[in-house]
Amino acid sequence: MARTNSKSEKSKLEYNLAIASEMLGNFNDAGQWATKSYQTQYRKQTEAYLYQLKSRKQTIEAFDKYIPD
Repeated sequence: MARTNSKSEKSKLEYNLAIASEMLGNFNDAGQWATKSYQTQYRKQTEAYLYQLKSRKQTIEAFDKYIPD
């Protein structure tokens, strides 16, 4: 990760990594990066994303129950 002393920049980088992880289908990594971003610096956008990510993950898990292996 890029080195920065700015909490704001670091939080934004971590947030972007969360989005990228989700786009690649890795919800666990996305959640970890989003949590790091939230802990680095509170941003309302990150908090909202964490709730959205949780909801998306639950929806996908629910649909996976109906898809045969």
